[in-house]
This record gives sequence, structure tokens and C-alpha cells, in this order.
Amino acid sequence: MKQRVLSGIILSFFSLLISSCGLDTFYFLNAPRKIVHSVTYANEEASRNYLSFYTNENQSHLPSDFSFDGTLIYYRIYTNTNSIASFDAEINSVNNSSNYNTAVEKLISKKYQPLYYLSGGTPYQLEIKTGYSAEVEIRLSDYNGINSVSPEASYLDHISVDGTVIGKPLRQIGSKNSFNFGWCNYAGNTETCKCPASGDDDFEDGTVTDGWYYINLYAFAYGHDTTFKTYYSNVLHLGCLKVKSPSDNNW
Repeated sequence: MKQRVLSGIILSFFSLLISSCGLDTFYFLNAPRKIVHSVTYANEEASRNYLSFYTNENQSHLPSDFSFDGTLIYYRIYTNTNSIASFDAEINSVNNSSNYNTAVEKLISKKYQPLYYLSGGTPYQLEIKTGYSAEVEIRLSDYNGINSVSPEASYLDHISVDGTVIGKPLRQIGSKNSFNFGWCNYAGNTETCKCPASGDDDFEDGTVTDGWYYINLYAFAYGHDTTFKTYYSNVLHLGCLKVKSPSDNNW
């Protein structure tokens, strides 16, 4: 009898301890789910120098008091493709179900920056939230000639959601800095088409070879709980675009 009483006291003590301390709740989000079109730094066709993927707003497993905030795209500019390959391998090693948040935290620690866009003359951070899973297309640089009279719409630098253009992509470093590095020395474009420079937050400083800059991009979903703690999904590697400078068509 004494042994039963003692066991009951011990169990009650641990139950009280757990209920008083509480257990941390962790939420996982579904990552962007599908690549439609992707290229790597080895791509040699300017017409294919764009990315397309689907967001994933199917987050019905989350509780009703959790807020899904949308999908973000982070990027970094390189001059060395070996550095990109090394980083991608590093991300892949932690981008799994046992390391939620880790891949995004690594992106941020390696100084990847959020992608911006220009709409109506105003810059915004790109945050995609439509209420459903949408197709997003990104062409960072304009493949039309700088003085093209009849530019091809699909070759213009743009970000579109389900086929509707929402604006032109911008770098994180300034209010209206585009990725049209090829035009950096053209009159009237020196302020908006600046080439990446040492000290820029979004640039992995290095020696430029044959004028090429490489932009590596990742997407992920995020949201927050009732305490406003932020949670991230795993990341989706969108691919790597490139821009040549100087160049009339960024290629």
C-alpha cells in the first residue's frame, strides 16, 4: 500500500511539473511545392534566364489561431560558381523535416537578402499571399536591347503572379536598384543599374570573370503564432540566374 501511495505522489509531482512549465509548441509550414522552370549558372540561353514556381498555401494542418503570412524570396549575388555550389550543398544538408527553420536561418546568416519589386514607382518587399497556391515567374534582367523600339514582353524584367505582372524586380540595397547590371555605364542608368560592389549587403565580394554576375534564389513560406513568434518552412531552391555587364541586353 505504501508503495502505491509513493508511486502516486511521484506521478502527481511530475504531472504538476509538466503542466506548470509547459511544453514548447512547434509549428511546421508546408514549403513552396513545385518548380515549373529553373536554370543553373551553367545556362547558356538568355531566353531561358528566368524562374517559375508554385507557392504552397495549403496550410490546413495549422491551428486556426496561427497566421500564415505568405511566401518570401531571398537571393544573393555571386561572381564565383563554386561558392554557389558549396552553399547549395550546405543548405541541402539541413533542408529536411527534422530541421524546420534551420535552412532559412542559414540563408539569413549567410546574408541572403529579401527580393523587392517596383510597382507604380514605389518599392516593396516581395511577399506573395493570394489565398491559394499561385504560379510565380521571375525574370531579373531585361533581355531586350536597352534602346529596343518594340521590346518583347516576356523578355522584360518582371515578376508575375498567375500571369499578371506585379512589378519589376529590385535589389535590397536601394530604393530603385535593378538587376540590369549590363546597363550600368549607359547614360541615364548609372543610378538604377549599378553593378554589385564591395560592401553591398546582397553581394558576395569576388573577382568578376568575363563580366558575369550570378544571382542564387530561394523561396520559403512563413507565419507566426499568437505570441508573434515567426516560423519558417523548408526552402525551395528556385535556381540561379545570371547577368553580364557591360552588355546591351544583360547577356
